Amino acid sequence: MNQFYLKIKKIQTLKELEKESEVQKREHADLHTDEVLAGIIDDALKEINWIAAKNSDYDYIPWAENRNYPQLWEDNYYQSFHEGDFAVLLEIPLDDMTNIPYIQQIDLILDFFRKTFYEDNILSLMVHNSEPHTHCHILLHIPEKIIPALKQDDAWFEIRKRLNNHLKKHDITYQDDHSEDKDPKNLPFLNRIDYYIPKKDQGFDRQDQIELVYDAKSVKAMLNPDMKIEKQEAILDKVLEYFTKIEKRMVRKARKGDIKREEFFDHVTEFLSKKFDLNEKEMEIMLYRVDESIFGYYVLEDLINDDSISDIKVISPDLIRIKRYGKRLSSNLHFRDIYDYERFCDGVAIRNNSDLSPMNSVQNFTDTTTNKNNILRFNICTNYVNSVPYPYIHIRKISRMKKDIEDLYNAGMIEDLKIAAYLLEKVKTASGILFTGKGGSGKTTLMNTLLEYIPYSKSGLIIQENEELFTYKHPDLMFQHTVIPRTYDEPPIGLADLARNGLLTDLDYFIIGEIKGAEALPFLNAAYTGHQCWASVHGASSTQALNKLADYVKYASDYSREDALKMLMSMDVIIYMKDYKIYEISEISGWDYEKKEIKYKTIYKKEIVLPKKNKETR
Repeated sequence: MNQFYLKIKKIQTLKELEKESEVQKREHADLHTDEVLAGIIDDALKEINWIAAKNSDYDYIPWAENRNYPQLWEDNYYQSFHEGDFAVLLEIPLDDMTNIPYIQQIDLILDFFRKTFYEDNILSLMVHNSEPHTHCHILLHIPEKIIPALKQDDAWFEIRKRLNNHLKKHDITYQDDHSEDKDPKNLPFLNRIDYYIPKKDQGFDRQDQIELVYDAKSVKAMLNPDMKIEKQEAILDKVLEYFTKIEKRMVRKARKGDIKREEFFDHVTEFLSKKFDLNEKEMEIMLYRVDESIFGYYVLEDLINDDSISDIKVISPDLIRIKRYGKRLSSNLHFRDIYDYERFCDGVAIRNNSDLSPMNSVQNFTDTTTNKNNILRFNICTNYVNSVPYPYIHIRKISRMKKDIEDLYNAGMIEDLKIAAYLLEKVKTASGILFTGKGGSGKTTLMNTLLEYIPYSKSGLIIQENEELFTYKHPDLMFQHTVIPRTYDEPPIGLADLARNGLLTDLDYFIIGEIKGAEALPFLNAAYTGHQCWASVHGASSTQALNKLADYVKYASDYSREDALKMLMSMDVIIYMKDYKIYEISEISGWDYEKKEIKYKTIYKKEIVLPKKNKETR
């Protein structure tokens, strides 16, 4: 079998290309060669006398008459540059002793690169014998779209593997400068560093270390122009200091409902009247501020009521982070001190029938009553498990105003009306729909919307850890939630318990808000026994979600992963979400018996449009 040696150079900068291209060495080509080089890569290429050219330096550069590699790459690479593009320079020393004719070797190599990368992306082909062996140099511009399935850090391995497969058909093999390496996917990262290509705009940027601030105080000032915000805060501090220290038993009774709120506010009004000279409007403003502080969410109240904010995270008493329109910002609101923050945390726990004892050091709960516009999902971790002397709080807001399919289209979650029509059809006909993506990607919002399109002639059960999914209209949907015991005499009720019970009821639709563990097994049984099943699971793509479900099933049962995957094939549709948008929709198309995995067909994939770069912007 014939062999030749392949060397791949990764080109990232013009300076590097200038060094590798050996322009000086190739400037000795004669005038006759220059005339030959003026041609264009086409079928006439085979007519060139490659053997005759073997005895002299020979360049074939259709876009650069002066054979200037750096200029060639700059003109053709930067002008059409997209994020993910890269260039590669290949050096192939050809063996004079092979049984394959020299011209056929060149033709086979060029044919491979034409078919793989398209002819227009072959920036240069050069053959010379300036070293002991005759060399073929190829400079390629490789847009990301040329190899859709090719990952950046696996590019070099893939190019070599594909070329080898192409040449094997002609009884030719090659060795390369990484012949000792295996597939980069199986190598430790340090061994893969030669394959690493820094991505434009992905490395260190000092702009990433600039803290962006959302001015919530100005918003509050605009809402209450009749009283300066500084005056409000000063009076509120005095009121809270008095009622949380001197009259703290009264506050606790009011929060628990042991005394009426009207009675409590009679005491507040009396205190304000004695201590401060307030007119009627100012008294009204201050009673509202005390109300939101004691019975609402105090410092966080304005952030909760801001429709542009989806998440609120208290990192410390003086640092409150928010996610606004998908971007993470710092709020300029803060608690007075650590004691003020701890008092707030204690009040949140009491209001939601819990406490901050070590037994409840990590807890999740949902507040469905306090805020009229939002359901609030809380995650609280106390200093019993934190490395700081105070709790962390994260609040996810779920709007009570359910969005319909048109709202999601107008908001940009659904980019095409055909997708909306497809989803509404699958609500009725799909045996299973799986929603996947990371937290905050929009899975719950989309599920909540599609619930309303389940036919009223069907029944369903929705079980969830936190009460986020709901309906205002459907006559035959039941909702259940897990129970985390707050005392030693309360039994825990998990998703797996609710799911097993759900299989005993008369249902058409079986829906789990989010699968995280053992509940995957009864979900699998429901899917395998004819229910129309929906669920969400964290995942990185539409084709990875079922693999994760299969792993959950395997952990909770004696099923093999292969058996679990085969049973999960009843899940028709997988929807991958990212940044509050539908990015991918896949359907199951069958089973690959050779690879022992599910086969998918892509229904929709969001087109990523990246700005072009040119000489002025590089």
